Amino acid sequence: MEDVTEISLQQLFALLLKNKLLLILFSVFGVLISLCVTTFVLKNQFESNVKLYVYVPPSEQQSLAQDISAVNYAQKVVNTYIQMMDTRSFYKQIADESGLPYTAGQVSGMITFSVLGATEVFEAKVTAGNPEDALSIAQSIAVIAPRVIQSIQESASLKIVDPAVINNNPVSPNLRLNLIIGFLAGLAIAAVFVFIRDMLDTKIKNGDELSDRYGIHILAAVGDISEEERKKGSSSSVAASNPTIAPEHMEAYRTARTNLNFSVLNKGCKKIAIVSSLPKEGKTTTSVHIATALAQQLDTTVLLIDCDLRKPRIHRYYKLQNTPGLTDYLSGMNPLEDVLKKTQYENLTLISAGTVPPNPSELLASHAFTSFIEMMNDSYDFIIIDTSPLNLVSDAISIARLMDGCVISAVQGASVHPEVARTLELLKNAEAKITGVVLHGVERGKKRGSKSGYGYEYGYGYYNYQ
Repeated sequence: MEDVTEISLQQLFALLLKNKLLLILFSVFGVLISLCVTTFVLKNQFESNVKLYVYVPPSEQQSLAQDISAVNYAQKVVNTYIQMMDTRSFYKQIADESGLPYTAGQVSGMITFSVLGATEVFEAKVTAGNPEDALSIAQSIAVIAPRVIQSIQESASLKIVDPAVINNNPVSPNLRLNLIIGFLAGLAIAAVFVFIRDMLDTKIKNGDELSDRYGIHILAAVGDISEEERKKGSSSSVAASNPTIAPEHMEAYRTARTNLNFSVLNKGCKKIAIVSSLPKEGKTTTSVHIATALAQQLDTTVLLIDCDLRKPRIHRYYKLQNTPGLTDYLSGMNPLEDVLKKTQYENLTLISAGTVPPNPSELLASHAFTSFIEMMNDSYDFIIIDTSPLNLVSDAISIARLMDGCVISAVQGASVHPEVARTLELLKNAEAKITGVVLHGVERGKKRGSKSGYGYEYGYGYYNYQ
């Protein structure tokens, strides 16, 4: 079983769609930042340009072929002339000619030369913080450039094709372009954040993820049981002390009942252990309601045993005493008839945990417990056993070996993959049969510690796991 996470393009799109509000927020934030930077940080830049032509004077005796050769020569030397002007001396002369308080280095950064296609024309583009400075420097280029070229090569000549003019419209910053960049940057950052967060989040996200990752069957998906439902009593509850759950949630447990009937195919008594990785994962709730759903079937007898010996709870659901119970029978303190407790369901019998023993693991691994389970086979159609959290104590391991199937209880948005993987490994090592998973909190997927039906306090007598 490999603990790897793969994500397809469809899953990635669904992940982004699920976090669309975050994507929108980051995008708007990116646009606002871009707007602020463009408005208050970046300064307006103005542009002026002058176009110059490399001129080769014709000779009266030149033939047409010589004229063409002269033109080709002019095209070839354009880049050479630009390199001649791209010097500190040239920029110093431009600064002096313009009369502006710029150094040669500053002027160099303001001027860009470019050849216009395969022609003898090149352009000098000037960018400055105000239109007047851009114009002044461009006009200075038109004056100084021919002088510099002729001082190096007397036969060379530059003529002005397009003189510089003032342009009062800033060429940068480009507000529209910057807003688009800010939007896309915010969107990209949000997408990366969502993806990384999802990769680092080890919580169970949905039933499909469990099935795909571990190859296990989802027996039922139970909605998130609210605190109000838990505190509200009604005739449909197991007992007045047992929190009521909505009909759709109880229907989910009936679905689990149906799937169990088809998953465990052996004849005779079917023994099912309800396990969980950690506390607060709905294990006891699942045990109670699955047992209740099974008992509501026609001519189906169910024995519900509380084998969570460290922190027994099931007896509270039925308003019964915890003692005498399983431990009292196994230790010989009480006969079997004393620990078999009738519930308001005719076909459902409860054996509570009994007196908390000093050695629960050893007691559940004893020959006495194995013999007890074998003896109960002949009397019931189903035996449902609630256990201690598997990843915390080894009590459930001994039980799992005796069962016809193990149901894992987990909570969407709270149970984590490393713990689920460890539970599956422990069950596999015990050669237990894994029937499937009952996944809770599917509607809203509240986190552990929330006010959901599975966030109850779960302390152990010896360890106090919360």
